[in-house]
Amino acid sequence: MLYPTSPQNVSSEVTNPSKQFLAETYKVSLSIVGFILIYLILFFIVLVLAFAAVYIAYSLVAAHFGLITIFIAIALSVFSLFIVLFLLKFITSKNKHDTSHLKEVKADAEPQLFEFIEKVVTEVGSSSPKKVFLSNEVNAYVFYNSNFWSLFFPVKKNLVIGLGLINSINLSEFKAILAHEFGHFSQKSMKLGSYIYYVNKVIYDMLYNNENYENAVIKMSESNGYFSLAGWLTFAVIKFIQAVLRLVYKPINVMYMALSRQMEFHADAISASVTGGNHLISSLERIEMSVTCFNELMSKYHNWGVDKVQSENIYENHRVIQQHFANEHGLKFENDLIKIDKSLDFTNEPRIKIKDQWASHPSFEQRTEHLNRLNLTTTALSVSPWKLFKDAGQTQIAFSKYLFEHQKVEVVQLLDNNQFKEKYFKEYNELIFPKAYNGFFNSYFPTNIALELIAVKKERLDELLSKTYVNSLLKRRSVYNDLNLIYAIKEKQIKVKTFDFDGKKYKSKNAEKIYHLLNKDSDKLIQEYREAAKQIFSFFYHKADNNNLGKIYKQKYEVLIAELKEIDQQFELIDNIRNNVAPIFEGNMSIEDAHDLNQSIKNYEVKIKEKIRAAIKAQQIDESAYATYMNKSLNYFSIDTFNEPNLELLIESIYNYEKAINQRAIKLKRDFLVYQLEL
Repeated sequence: MLYPTSPQNVSSEVTNPSKQFLAETYKVSLSIVGFILIYLILFFIVLVLAFAAVYIAYSLVAAHFGLITIFIAIALSVFSLFIVLFLLKFITSKNKHDTSHLKEVKADAEPQLFEFIEKVVTEVGSSSPKKVFLSNEVNAYVFYNSNFWSLFFPVKKNLVIGLGLINSINLSEFKAILAHEFGHFSQKSMKLGSYIYYVNKVIYDMLYNNENYENAVIKMSESNGYFSLAGWLTFAVIKFIQAVLRLVYKPINVMYMALSRQMEFHADAISASVTGGNHLISSLERIEMSVTCFNELMSKYHNWGVDKVQSENIYENHRVIQQHFANEHGLKFENDLIKIDKSLDFTNEPRIKIKDQWASHPSFEQRTEHLNRLNLTTTALSVSPWKLFKDAGQTQIAFSKYLFEHQKVEVVQLLDNNQFKEKYFKEYNELIFPKAYNGFFNSYFPTNIALELIAVKKERLDELLSKTYVNSLLKRRSVYNDLNLIYAIKEKQIKVKTFDFDGKKYKSKNAEKIYHLLNKDSDKLIQEYREAAKQIFSFFYHKADNNNLGKIYKQKYEVLIAELKEIDQQFELIDNIRNNVAPIFEGNMSIEDAHDLNQSIKNYEVKIKEKIRAAIKAQQIDESAYATYMNKSLNYFSIDTFNEPNLELLIESIYNYEKAINQRAIKLKRDFLVYQLEL
């Protein structure tokens, strides 16, 4: 069996817990002890209240036996029962992982895969997974079902292997990922992690996951006038308990996340010790790109309509998208994998950075830096993990079918890989702007340029459309993300004490100053884009004018601008409908407001339906996609409830129309840009 080599003479210091790991472990241990003490105090208070209620009930009946005192006594007894149950109901709660999208695989079906897994388990020194599942995801992870008693008795973990992941990495990287996952369960602190996870779940359930419990209390309260007293008292006690728990929930969560990040570093070190850190780094890089490709692929099938078109083999399609991604970004595609080129940088380094205390994983940069410090490398075994499967092709076809089975539709057309390529690239070529512009117009297309400007020189145009210049503009667009982040800090939407800007640390009170600096940079970038676009359009206008085509060019440009403005108005209509629909899903709306909202949606709907009819008449969109929506006069609220099927039809129709007009806008721009190049 193919099996990647391991680093030699690995020091025990590599896998020993770091000082920071131990420090976070101690903090979490103290937080668990603190929670237990607070819980016991709350439980004691609740028991005192419960006993007091029962005693008062008994005393009332004993002193004044009668129907009224009996009902009051029962109400007080029910109150005492409910408040005790509130603090004990977590004992019966279960955390069950959803396995509806998974398929279990056994050793007799895939012997080489299981042999590989067992070898990794042996090297890492962890226990074998209880079950192994396959999924369509670009991911691998371990999960287990837990309840209160799993805190005291060991629970076997299950392994999930995503076939999208298998399709994206080599065998050395597969070993590295498995070693990382099993590395977690060789950690002694994993049990501590389980405790703190369960503590978090207990607090969360008591704070936010009480629907069934609250419904039971309300139902009891409404059954009898005396029982309403029990309900009122119960909710009063619950609010007190929740107020106390809110005080401890945040600090416990912060400590848990800090420990979780240290556990990730430690699992990375274990993986590096048995595989080489270089393979974990390359897998993380490759997976990020592969996830992008898989999402693009699934988006295509969603847009095509899974009730009309499905894939015979989604993994062959996935490789097509990955190869296309590599070609578009100047990367090589070797052994059916994107070859990482570290000299190419596709990311824009943010200027604003904050320490995310709620992150459960370190950033990619932090993990890479940590793994590089370990300096453990081995030569890659560049074959695909598909080699571990008995019949990779049949597995791919079976799981492709399984993926689309979840859509519960009848297949009209099943695409083989060649048909997929033809359909995908036909659509891609219709929507992609000419490469001669190097992406200049991908995210900026001005709509009010005066064309009678002085033409730029040919050399100047080449400079403006050079890959170097356009890339420099694209990188600077990260200013908008920085601007949004610093605005959130300034407005205290994100609460942090400090943040980093251009590598220097600032206090949150300086956010206003940095916001204004970034705002100036944003304005400057917009102005630079606009000036460059002026010169580009001006160049082509004068080139056309020199050939007596200036008038035609100007007419084409003005028609384009008018159509784009019309599309912008349609986007505005869609936004208005969405803004009206959004409050429906937030709840807590009066009947009067619901009726007003229903009417407001219908008013906007009249206008959007006019646009859809015009687009159907102009054969810009497919009439069949809107037949049900257009042929009905829909009401979204009646009597005292919203009509969910009608709302779903509205949302789906608006989504389809938005997608259609967005594609139309892209095609209009593309056609004009192609026309310019043909001058």
